[in-house]
Amino acid sequence: FFYFLVSRRKAEIESEYKSFTNVSSEFKDLVSYQEYIAARLNVQTRAFPAGPLDDRDASREELELYKEYLGVDIQQSCSTMVPVVDCLNGHHTKHNVQYKYLPETKKYYLYASEEISEGSELFASYGDRADLYATYGFVNGDFSERTATLAAAHTIIDRRVVSEQKYVLEQKKQILRYLQFDDGYKNCVTDDHVVAMEFKTLKRELLLLILNDYKKWSASLPARDKDPESTSIPIDDGINQLVSTCRLLGLSHRDYDGTATEVLREKIREIEEAKKGAPHDYNGETYFLVMKRGEKGLEYRAVIWLYRLAAESLQKWGGLSSTEIHDDMALLVPNSKKWIAAYIKYQELKTLETLKLYAEHLLHQYNDDRKAAGDEDSEDYFYRNDLCPVNTPKLKAMVYE
Repeated sequence: FFYFLVSRRKAEIESEYKSFTNVSSEFKDLVSYQEYIAARLNVQTRAFPAGPLDDRDASREELELYKEYLGVDIQQSCSTMVPVVDCLNGHHTKHNVQYKYLPETKKYYLYASEEISEGSELFASYGDRADLYATYGFVNGDFSERTATLAAAHTIIDRRVVSEQKYVLEQKKQILRYLQFDDGYKNCVTDDHVVAMEFKTLKRELLLLILNDYKKWSASLPARDKDPESTSIPIDDGINQLVSTCRLLGLSHRDYDGTATEVLREKIREIEEAKKGAPHDYNGETYFLVMKRGEKGLEYRAVIWLYRLAAESLQKWGGLSSTEIHDDMALLVPNSKKWIAAYIKYQELKTLETLKLYAEHLLHQYNDDRKAAGDEDSEDYFYRNDLCPVNTPKLKAMVYE
C-alpha cells in the first residue's frame, strides 16, 4: 500500500514537471527536476488549509484563470505556507498544540490544548490517518497511527500519469478471474444462462469503472495492540469500502430480492454521471461505491471475497509474517531508514493478517448459523475454490470487448 502510494506520488510529480517543461523551455532552464521535487514536497508536507480568498487577495482575472486552467477555485478554499506552525512535529495521540485559521483576519491562531511543562516538545496532530509516511514522510514509530493496505488481485494504475492502453488487455484478463468464481451459482454460468450471463456482463462493466481507484480496494484499521502476539481484531468503518467492493464481487442476480441486475445498472449510471464534467483522466476516486447489505447469503459471499483478497495479498509477501519483521526491527537502529522500512512493512502485513483473521472469524459465525438453520446446502451460500472455465464465446469476448 505504502509503496503504491509513494510510487504514485513520485509518478505524479514527474508528470507535473514534464508538463511544465513541455510548455515552457524557460521553466526547464531555470528549474531543475531536483529543485522542483524539493519545492513540491515542501508544499505537500507543510501547507495548511486556508481561505476563502477574495478580490483583495488577487485580481478577479487571476482568480478566474486559476479556476479555468487549473480547476482550482481558491475563492472557496486554498492552501498556504505557515511559518512556525509548519515546524511542529506531528503525533495524533500525543499532540498538545492546536491551530485554527481565522478567516476574518486571514491569520492562523496557535494555542496549547493542554498544560505544557517547560522544555516539553510541542506536537500538533496531522489527523488520525494511515498515509502519514506516504504524504508527510514520517511515522509515529510507536504503532499509534492507523494502518492501511491494498487488497486487490489485479494491477492498479494511475490514469493521470500512465497510459491506460498499455495495461487495458492485461487488466481485462485480471477482471475475468474475479468473474470466474461464480459464487452463488452451483453450476458455472455459461452462455445458456441468459439472465445470469447478462448480470455477469454488467458486473464486469462496473468493475472496469472502479478498477483503478485504489480506494475501492483498500482498507484502513485503527491502531492495534503493540504486542505482536496479540489476537485482538480492531475493526472500524475503515473497511467499509473494501467490504462494499467484496459484495459486488460476490453478487448474484438473485440478490436484493431479485433486483441485483437493476442495482448494477443504477450504480453504473451513478458513476458515469459522476464522471461528467470531471477531467479526462478521472479515476473515480471521489465516488464512494455503496453496495448495501443484503441477505445472509450475500454477506457470506462478501466475507469469502474479503478472505480471498487478504489471503492472496499475503501470498505476494512470499510467506513473510508480521512477527518475523517485528523481530527483525529489534536488531535495527530505531528511526533509521531500514527501521522505518521494516516498521511500514510490519504495519501493512499486520493489517492484512488482521483482515484475514477477521474474515475467518465471521465465516465461523456464518457457518454455525447455517448449520443451526439447516441452510448448509443453500445455493445462496455456495462458493467454489476452483475457477469456472472460459470456454464459451461470450466469456471469451469479455477479455477483448
